[in-house]
Amino acid sequence: MTNQLTAAVFYFMAGLITFFCVFNRLILHMWEGTLKKIVGYSAMGVFMAGPAAAGWFLGWNRWAAVPAGLLAVFLLGELVRVNLRGKYRHNLPPALRNGNKKTGSFFTTEKLAIRRFEIFHPKWTGDPLRIVHVTDLHVDWKPSLSFYRSSFAAAAELNPDLMVLTGDYINKKEAIPRLEQIFRMPCARYGVYAVLGNHEFYTDPDTVTGILEAAGIRPAGGTCIRIETDSGRLNIWGHEYPWGKSADLDAMTARSREINIVLTHTPDNIFQLSQNGADIVFAGHFHGGQWRVPILGSLVIPSAHGRLLDQGHFQIGSTHLLVSAGLGTVWFPTRIRCEPELLVLDLKPARIRDRPVRRRFHETGMPAEGESAVVNLAQSLRSG
Repeated sequence: MTNQLTAAVFYFMAGLITFFCVFNRLILHMWEGTLKKIVGYSAMGVFMAGPAAAGWFLGWNRWAAVPAGLLAVFLLGELVRVNLRGKYRHNLPPALRNGNKKTGSFFTTEKLAIRRFEIFHPKWTGDPLRIVHVTDLHVDWKPSLSFYRSSFAAAAELNPDLMVLTGDYINKKEAIPRLEQIFRMPCARYGVYAVLGNHEFYTDPDTVTGILEAAGIRPAGGTCIRIETDSGRLNIWGHEYPWGKSADLDAMTARSREINIVLTHTPDNIFQLSQNGADIVFAGHFHGGQWRVPILGSLVIPSAHGRLLDQGHFQIGSTHLLVSAGLGTVWFPTRIRCEPELLVLDLKPARIRDRPVRRRFHETGMPAEGESAVVNLAQSLRSG
């Protein structure tokens, strides 16, 4: 009996890991609808209940080599992922992380965090430029309207020069009236720019685009918007691939001497964008996993690269990628150990970084997820 039970658990673990690999890389990319739900629940049964039953009946015999091999492949993949995250994770500590400190709460659905980062970029020669990134609202019956309104109020209090939004504003078409009540507040010195996410294309992209425009938000999908600031010129590109309009990547490459900021919903586009002159890419889509567990961190990430780029600041070549966990939820209306967040980027000229300064670093509550967590270091810069 004990041997049967332990074998069932062993087989189940191998099946569970296989399920998450298939779920993240294939099923989550299917078009939203009944078929996706059927495939998802069927895969859950096949990859979880099936192996558990097989382990119960087979016990510890030569067939146990199959789940053992799957677990070995998973562990090897984790080692590769940790190595790549070390390579891609931006090696400069983020600037002061403001807002709510690490809450320590289990349920974090409406516990807003504000995370700040700095980029000292050689192409930017003007005064510091502040960009606030908002994404993945997933407006539905939960979170509450008051949470969304207070989040946009918090974004306005950050005094952004630019505000960028990267898609998934609703969960379903019935939520559109609620979205109209939320998008009355966005404001920034040089404007607010947005692209659509997969949930807009699953529902009603034209109506959502109309709501954005009515709120004074400029849709950027498939276009390049040149912005003249007091500190210099920059290009905003909207790249909605693979669901909507793609940016003209050849034109972006031709403007590689200018600073190119790309708004895209999925971080999976980063490897293509990094080869076409993108300097800074803002993305969401992954929700930081929405549910995070100790040690492993995120589990469900709709990415062809698994959990590699789930949340935070990465650098692919010379391209900076900033992935936000967003504000809302999908499927299950809760966040577990994964705060909704606003992301703040202060873009500064490289010459500021070259000035002699005294830096003092201190922790603001390191998360427990190890490599899978967001780097939570606070940086205090004071003139010497």
